[in-house]
Amino acid sequence: SSSSSSSSQLKESDLSEIELEVGEEHNDTKEITDAKEAYRIIEESSVVLGLHPDQATEPIVDFALSRKKPFAIIPCCVYHKEFPKRRFPDGKPIKSYDDFVQ
Repeated sequence: SSSSSSSSQLKESDLSEIELEVGEEHNDTKEITDAKEAYRIIEESSVVLGLHPDQATEPIVDFALSRKKPFAIIPCCVYHKEFPKRRFPDGKPIKSYDDFVQ
């Protein structure tokens, strides 16, 4: 379960700096640099994946849940100092990778 807040919601404006690669075939990719096109692709996706998404982990989860899309995350760094409000239900801070993936 993620701690959802309005500041962690993915918005179209957040995509202006994101570069997406969409595979046409196994070795053919297309770089998407237009934010509206990127947003359309993400909205139309059937699943949302986050591979080593750094600080985008929770916004990816929030996005997928808000649109009832299946998702999978392979997180990397916990960034516990950047997210001090990220805690277990009992109030214990999430500081390690093992904590984060629970």
